[in-house]
Amino acid sequence: MAPMTPVVGPGCLPIFIGRVSNIIRKVEGGWPVGTATIKPANDDDDADAAGADKPSLFLEFQLVCTTPDLITVLDTAGSAVAMYEMRYGLMVTVILLPAHPLWTAAPGLKFAGTPRLGMKVPFTPLEKKWQKPRSAFEEFTVKL
Repeated sequence: MAPMTPVVGPGCLPIFIGRVSNIIRKVEGGWPVGTATIKPANDDDDADAAGADKPSLFLEFQLVCTTPDLITVLDTAGSAVAMYEMRYGLMVTVILLPAHPLWTAAPGLKFAGTPRLGMKVPFTPLEKKWQKPRSAFEEFTVKL
């Protein structure tokens, strides 16, 4: 199966397409958390499943964004995949979503910033800025 082409909205930044090759789940502080290893997708990844010398995406070890910005995993239909829905072999696209400016202002960071989640790193905003999404009415209204 050939890698999918991500179709994402304004402000979104697709960073990786691949297959889930390992999952570790646990519950911390009442929240389901975990680590997923995603191997790069290619045209012959079914034949390559035994283990290739290609790099994997380890989101746990490489800081690519911090809260309140989001790292989101999408399936081939474009639906978000929660940690409990992730499974071995699932084809996914990893995207970054910049936070709304209210979340990146001082009051928003106090409520949802890195210290609030026990992280010892400062908030580093994504290079892409939040963009207002188009209204469904604007997108799909037929003009007569």
